[in-house]
Amino acid sequence: MNTREHLDALGGVRKIYRELHMPYERVRAWYLRNRVSADYFPAIVDLARRRGVSSITFESLTLANANAIQAAANDADPDAERAGAA
Repeated sequence: MNTREHLDALGGVRKIYRELHMPYERVRAWYLRNRVSADYFPAIVDLARRRGVSSITFESLTLANANAIQAAANDADPDAERAGAA
């Protein structure tokens, strides 16, 4: 599950920013970057628990961020992905 899927599972950007009382632009940036700062993991995991979304955990958010960072690095250097597969 990537960050966008996490956010969609919680009802999307508008519902999240309203419920977490955060600026819309911040939550939208998470969606656009496909990454959330670890500083916000507790709030997101708490929201997931309240909504009964058991698939969203600290571990799943950490993995989603790691995958997004790796994908961005591969986009920046296409040879890195091929070298990692060798």
